[in-house]
Amino acid sequence: MAELNERLEGYLETALELSNTEDLKQSDRNASIDDITMYIHQSLLAFQGMWSPSSIDDWIISMPYARYLSTGDTIKNLTTGERYTIRTIVNKNTKTIKLTGTTAPVTDDRLELSDDNVVNFVAAYPKNEVEPSTWVDHITYKIIDRQPGNLGGSPFSSPREIKPRVRQVLADPDYPDYHIWNMGQWFDNLIQFDCWSNTNNGADSLISWFEDFMYKYTWVWKKNGVSEVLYWRRTVDEEIDA
Repeated sequence: MAELNERLEGYLETALELSNTEDLKQSDRNASIDDITMYIHQSLLAFQGMWSPSSIDDWIISMPYARYLSTGDTIKNLTTGERYTIRTIVNKNTKTIKLTGTTAPVTDDRLELSDDNVVNFVAAYPKNEVEPSTWVDHITYKIIDRQPGNLGGSPFSSPREIKPRVRQVLADPDYPDYHIWNMGQWFDNLIQFDCWSNTNNGADSLISWFEDFMYKYTWVWKKNGVSEVLYWRRTVDEEIDA
């Protein structure tokens, strides 16, 4: 499990090493709503920065999940601190690019796109949000329902855990005649994600891309304290003139 305020695993980093699916669900704490949105934000950055090398040239790489790649854009190597510039787009369809810099990235280096080249993930009602200097696709989120959690059945159904219950009783190490009660309560949360793009085809593409992202990273979030992630539905699309 990732430590608080540290990065999560990439969806491929440890999944292939774990043969028991129950291992993917183990966590030493439960994630809050703030944790969940932070996890998604961190994972989105990692997802868009994933890359694979080319056998042709050390400076040619592919970034299959990046939404924005243009000549002149910058990419940061989080492992070494070096910044690269995209020299050319080798293949737009496969997101293959050629970089320029001092030392080419090597396997296991983590890359991150610049702020203007990543999908913006923000609350549906942001305050003092710093917008990218140019338009990028947006994914906004909001909680549309939150109820005491169901005890073993379908979400938002009875019976529910209407108040905190004792999860664990421990002997107080400082006062032998006393015990520490750890209390907890489950909640079912319905979170709505809206995908925004400046074209209809772009919005459809963004939705498919985001659904693929959610599917790939579900095990990562469950390993880090999210009890379950379930898909509810896709609502009617809207076209808004701005």
